[in-house]
Amino acid sequence: MSFYDLPTGSVANRFLRLDYLAQAGPRLVRLVMNGSGANLLGELPQAGWETPYGTYHLVGGHRLWHAPESFPRSSIPDDRGLQTQNIPGGVHLLGALEETTGLRKGMAITLLEDRPALQIVHTILNESLWPVRLALWAITILPAGGMAVVEQRRQATGEHCPNRHIALWPDTSWEDPRFHFFDEALVVEALPGLPPCKLGAYTQPGWLAYQHQGFVFVKRAEVAGSDLYPDRGCNAEIFCGPDYIELETLSRLLTIQPGQSASHTETWEIYPAPAPAPDLKQAAAAVLNLADPSHQPLTGE
Repeated sequence: MSFYDLPTGSVANRFLRLDYLAQAGPRLVRLVMNGSGANLLGELPQAGWETPYGTYHLVGGHRLWHAPESFPRSSIPDDRGLQTQNIPGGVHLLGALEETTGLRKGMAITLLEDRPALQIVHTILNESLWPVRLALWAITILPAGGMAVVEQRRQATGEHCPNRHIALWPDTSWEDPRFHFFDEALVVEALPGLPPCKLGAYTQPGWLAYQHQGFVFVKRAEVAGSDLYPDRGCNAEIFCGPDYIELETLSRLLTIQPGQSASHTETWEIYPAPAPAPDLKQAAAAVLNLADPSHQPLTGE
């Protein structure tokens, strides 16, 4: 098997198949539901940019970076040197050492047996001679044309301190037509053909969702206090490119000592999309109810 002439391996069960690059990365490049045939992940085989260490190939799918973002440290080319090992229910991918940073990235992927879901334990090992402070940054590329949802709980707590915040990147406008702010959720429409934009948020439930191609893709991550995250306290971020969208979760900022590693775990779940809704707010509410059945809107909403 291959992905645009790049060799791949795969893990599968009765619900889905996940393909990964067999010699580069770690990168996950296809997520296919049984009986569907369509790749739920975005494909960007021609995308990339030049770095002092060679061309970084975006490829598409899912990758692991470290935050805060800084060029060229964040995008060291990873085209070779991958090691793979089968594990119960999945596979472990271990990337080559980044000689310029002394860091090595890994992913351990396990498919769940009882539903269309999987777990990814992302790791970064510090093989340098000095401590490194960073956040693990798990980035999933999905094709444009859908709707991303981040839960933002409005709660009548009686307290007088803020419980939500949103951060915008410098070239992003509050008036971007893709952004929709509701009491219970932040919604980003992945409209193709528009300039890049990016926003981040702190979300206590710790999940992001994307509805597209008849499915809802949900990724969940563990959550710490907002003051512990990079990018002005964001644990969830969304980037829109011209023909794709990225759903990103981050770990808290960590100091990794020489010879030590840190991890960040995501759980991916795939659901059939809810029935069409009359407007975007009700469509987002349907995704909220699907991704978080315990979610309770305020009375009267």
